[in-house]
Amino acid sequence: FTDCVKTLLGAGADAGKTRTDGRTALMIAADKGFTDCVKTLLAAGADADKAERGGWTALMLAADKGFTDCVKALLDAGADAEQAEEDGWTALMLAAKNGSADCVKTLLDAGADTDKTKRDGWTALMFAAQNGSADCV
Repeated sequence: FTDCVKTLLGAGADAGKTRTDGRTALMIAADKGFTDCVKTLLAAGADADKAERGGWTALMLAADKGFTDCVKALLDAGADAEQAEEDGWTALMLAAKNGSADCVKTLLDAGADTDKTKRDGWTALMFAAQNGSADCV
């Protein structure tokens, strides 16, 4: 996929173009765990913090699926570990909810706030505990 992305970018494709739902190629690559595509799109100027209509970013999508290498690439490119979607979910909460200890550690190392709450008052720690994710607690 990375070669295809490079070819399209080389032919003038816009790395930041959005679909009607606000999703970008970077978000799709992060959601699928395509780390090399994520890096290629970031190098071509894709916005690491751009959010789709519901407020989800590429970092949130990667963290939700446990794609630690994508999370690292996005953070290295300056993605905001504190950005929240419209209900208050952050990348840290999503990683903790799904038991992705490596993603949780990566986000904590990047300074993600453990005290940040969703609209309902829940924190990342609460999600990890609810789901029995001892490695994330």
